[in-house]
Amino acid sequence: MAIIGVAEEASRTTTQNWKQQRSYVRTWLVESNIAKEDPLNVINASVGANSIPDLLDAYPTDAYALVQDRQAQQLDNDKGQKLWRVTVTYGSLFDEDPNYYLPNPLDRPTRVEYDTWTQQLAVQYDFDEEPIENSAGVPYDPPELADMAYPVIRLIKNLPTQDLSLLATLQMVTNSDSYLGFGEDQLLLRRYTVTRAQENGVLHYVHTFELAVKWDKWTKRLLDMGYQFYDDDEELRIARCGVERSPCPHPSKLDGEGRLLPEGDDPVFNEFRLYRQVALGSFLPSVP
Repeated sequence: MAIIGVAEEASRTTTQNWKQQRSYVRTWLVESNIAKEDPLNVINASVGANSIPDLLDAYPTDAYALVQDRQAQQLDNDKGQKLWRVTVTYGSLFDEDPNYYLPNPLDRPTRVEYDTWTQQLAVQYDFDEEPIENSAGVPYDPPELADMAYPVIRLIKNLPTQDLSLLATLQMVTNSDSYLGFGEDQLLLRRYTVTRAQENGVLHYVHTFELAVKWDKWTKRLLDMGYQFYDDDEELRIARCGVERSPCPHPSKLDGEGRLLPEGDDPVFNEFRLYRQVALGSFLPSVP
């Protein structure tokens, strides 16, 4: 029970369109010594120097056209159904990296996808870092809301194991190291999921990492202001307004040291770290 003959037919066809996309078709006759040969043995047939091209093999004269499809058809002829015709189709157009479909899912490279994450946030200052306030210099209450959009890099990698402790650790953390060319705190791992899968007999876990990018870092900047301030004696006082010197109905701007901001001075912003830092490069997959 074996393949005893492989021979290419003189019937090649070629197609080229105006987009410079090429496709090629080649056919082989494959002979077995039994009528009920396994079709997979047929499309992988190899006898001596003659063999059926493997998936993703290049066309002999076009290195960018790779095998995309192989079909085996059993022929009813005087060979007693022991003869097969194998049709091999090459193409130059791939909408994805062919390596994403290697037979062993653990051999596949990290898949990279791009998306956008939109949030509606309360804003205290505009694009030029000017406070958003009315003509009397009072911040709006409630504050204005603005739509913010952040690029998202999604990394998908097949791994042989999962780690629940790591799954719990790597949630809503920023990068303490340089990763994917981004500096400290410019990446927020906003979502990390793991899915169990089996393909071609290989058990594996699909790890998905979603990284949101923020060029001015994932730290929180708030306008320094409040209803109380420190006086010259370092005593905490209530800010008062108007001729009656009653408590101000709105927060007063502060100078970064807890004192009232002098009239005409630029506003001061305080910066806060909201997310734990992790060396993401030590845990996340490499990207080709």
